[in-house]
Amino acid sequence: MNGELEVELSIPEEKVNKVQPKEIKKGKGFASIAGMQELKNTIQLDIIDALNQKERYAEYGLTIPNGMLLYGPPGCGKTFFTEKMAEEIGFNFYQIKPSDIQNKFVNASQENIKNLFDEAKQNAPSIIFIDELDALVPNRDTSNISYMNTSAVNEFLAQMNNCGDEGIFIIGATNRPNAIDPAILRSGRLDKHIYLPP
Repeated sequence: MNGELEVELSIPEEKVNKVQPKEIKKGKGFASIAGMQELKNTIQLDIIDALNQKERYAEYGLTIPNGMLLYGPPGCGKTFFTEKMAEEIGFNFYQIKPSDIQNKFVNASQENIKNLFDEAKQNAPSIIFIDELDALVPNRDTSNISYMNTSAVNEFLAQMNNCGDEGIFIIGATNRPNAIDPAILRSGRLDKHIYLPP
């Protein structure tokens, strides 16, 4: 009545996603996968040994991989292969789907991405496995991409950049590699691109 009005803004509080490492059971690792011996040998030499014996690889001037992209048709075992690789290497394992990251509120997706990488750094050495990578980091040159998707791609680029130095190895899986933003696939992010055939 006296002209003063107190206004409280009611902003919905969205629960921040806190991703916990998936407990890796003591499985058989690559021994659980029938065949694919050439691929298993490549992964063992180029990635697992490099991550577990960084000093030895550095002595020979070999770079430690930052991440890899597994691509191939649906149902060819990309997720299964990654889980068995995590058993083989013995790192903390974070398995992420697009729904774990994406959020309807502005900047919340970026915060979820940052929280994921912060959590993985605290529990390093860690593997972050991102399933359906093309849904999270679509090509920014596409005309129908939204501002929120572009911001999420930019946050992933910043967090992925040389994250191997922080003890994090990234694995992305997709059956649409052409739909992924090319900057994600550059050196220092997802260095290795491996095709999984049917």
